[in-house]
Amino acid sequence: MRAPQLLKFICVLVFAFALNQAQAQTDNLMIVKYVDWNSGSGVGVVIWNPTPNVVNLSNYELRIYGNGSNTATTTSPLLGTLQPCGTILVGNDEYINTNCRNTASTANFTSFGPGVNGNDIVVLAQTNGQIVDAIGRIGYDAGNNNSQKVANVNDALFQHTLERTPGNTARYSLTSGQYNPGVTNAANIWPNNKTTNVTGWIVSNASCITNNWASATATADAGPDITLACKTTAPITLAGATATGNGVTVQWSGGKGTFSNPNSLITTYTPSPLDHTGIKLTLRATSGCRQVTDSRMIFNGDSTQTALGLTFTPQNPMIGDTVTFTLQTANPNTVILGEFDYGDGTAAEIKRMVAKHVYRSAGTFDVEVTTASSAGCPLNTLTARVTVAEKPAPVEVKIPNIITPNNDKLNDTFKPQLPPTTTYELKIYNRWGVLIFESNSADKTWDGKNVSAGVYFAHLKTVFVSGEKLDKKFPVTVIK
Repeated sequence: MRAPQLLKFICVLVFAFALNQAQAQTDNLMIVKYVDWNSGSGVGVVIWNPTPNVVNLSNYELRIYGNGSNTATTTSPLLGTLQPCGTILVGNDEYINTNCRNTASTANFTSFGPGVNGNDIVVLAQTNGQIVDAIGRIGYDAGNNNSQKVANVNDALFQHTLERTPGNTARYSLTSGQYNPGVTNAANIWPNNKTTNVTGWIVSNASCITNNWASATATADAGPDITLACKTTAPITLAGATATGNGVTVQWSGGKGTFSNPNSLITTYTPSPLDHTGIKLTLRATSGCRQVTDSRMIFNGDSTQTALGLTFTPQNPMIGDTVTFTLQTANPNTVILGEFDYGDGTAAEIKRMVAKHVYRSAGTFDVEVTTASSAGCPLNTLTARVTVAEKPAPVEVKIPNIITPNNDKLNDTFKPQLPPTTTYELKIYNRWGVLIFESNSADKTWDGKNVSAGVYFAHLKTVFVSGEKLDKKFPVTVIK
């Protein structure tokens, strides 16, 4: 191939690539209504924003490709913004001022140049050249008569009104007959022949169109609530959810755990240990600019079946004392089970709320209680530390009941033999109840020298250093 021919071939490839790129489909605005009112003098188009975002219309223009040309014969920049789900009616001057001047205020319109007929293509494009949507196929001259069959209506692009069916969200298609991205239905394929039938549109006689459209709808049902007897962190299958709409997408959210596939109706949710017993999950369905939500609950176990703490009495037990362990709950009527491991090597016991245990040796013992609901569902584990002390030696007390005040140094005084005390009180009474002696010190003894022989009555009250107490009444005989 000679150099000039090669250069020409490369230029053709570059032009073809550029045209193909310019006609690539984008997922934003679309044409939802079209009317060829009067050949060459009246045309109107309703443009819809199916996205959840505000669109700046100054980035778009309406083009007319006349008689099958690959080059636009006229362009009209759009103005203002278009809200989510909003529409704008674009019409030429004949349509607005002559044909349909009473259908809406001119404030609802953006006007552009000449009208069209059946072999002219109306195109919505971005100002950077990227094709967004079209009525008819660029570069194909169908002719005015029998120009295009749409919804089984011949010559549908010539002096007819077209309106998308709500389920048709496919935009302009290239000659491959495939949409971007991956649409497989037959709607909105604008072919390069007169016999192929275009579906996804309603065709009627030419009439004034209105600035509205039955835009995409969506429904969402997250499915039934789930009630689990026992709390779990294992995956929970979410089934029974439904969503409908035009090109609908779904997304699960909520909880502190994870979804196996948050963008699928059927998924699993794995609870986190941080989740409460009531977990609220939300399903969002999106169809274009429409978003709807529905929620379902996972009741992950019974919130009342929880052990809050473990207490025991006495706080300072000694060997041989009975230690009582009690499980604490938020609701006093809740009954839970506990497997009590007392930490001293004895066999664990399963008790309801309360357990009793006697420690046979001194030491510090770590008690662990694995709790469960009355239905047997595993709950939390509680611990406590118990320190058991040795019992002190018994207090040895010797109290005489006879005194002989004869100075023989045997039983001359009344002197009880006691361990160390913190308080001491001794009172002696005669047979008529008259107080004859009183002492607040163990060192002050009664010698009985000032009384006659006979029986007297003593009352001894004392508190030992060990904490034990003595309160005793008894007779004392004086022998002379």
